[in-house]
Amino acid sequence: MTPEEKANRLVEHFIQSTRNRYDRKSMSMVRAIQCAEICVEEIINQHDEFGHFGLKANKEWYWNQVKQELIKLKTK
Repeated sequence: MTPEEKANRLVEHFIQSTRNRYDRKSMSMVRAIQCAEICVEEIINQHDEFGHFGLKANKEWYWNQVKQELIKLKTK
């Protein structure tokens, strides 16, 4: 999954998980992006603490790219 696809998927998960089954209201796009950014930041911070050699660099790069895609979503 590309970083752009992952960013979109995370945002969509937040929107879907907060949808009220009675009135179909859901979290705003802005709030969903903010929540996704918090999650990605936590993942990046975990890699700082528990990463392993090259694997850490690859995963950290990926999640930083996802973070950049979330920033792009905010400007759309």
